[in-house]
Amino acid sequence: MADDFDRALEAMPPDFKGAGWIEGIVLLDRKLRALLESEGVTPIEAIGRPFDPREHEAIAIFPAAGRPDGEVVAEIQRGYRVRDRVLRPAMVAIAGGEAAAGDATSHAN
Repeated sequence: MADDFDRALEAMPPDFKGAGWIEGIVLLDRKLRALLESEGVTPIEAIGRPFDPREHEAIAIFPAAGRPDGEVVAEIQRGYRVRDRVLRPAMVAIAGGEAAAGDATSHAN
């Protein structure tokens, strides 16, 4: 359900911002996230961090000048943990060239 709120808010046309019903959706999203957090569910930080196969699932490799190979450069789907246990890994894209491609795919599987 949290993913659905993310997609809905990201796809919202700019001219809808400030509409009362949009504000209602934003408040529902905040309540859901507060409830999840009160139960120990937190999002996994991904972007800008080194790829970690325990928390991330690499599904793409992008050449990214100035970024170290294996650094997460995009988050395709947010991951979550319950306290110290990974509930769902974050689906990510990582920086790298052809040399890193084999490394990332072998870690992701």
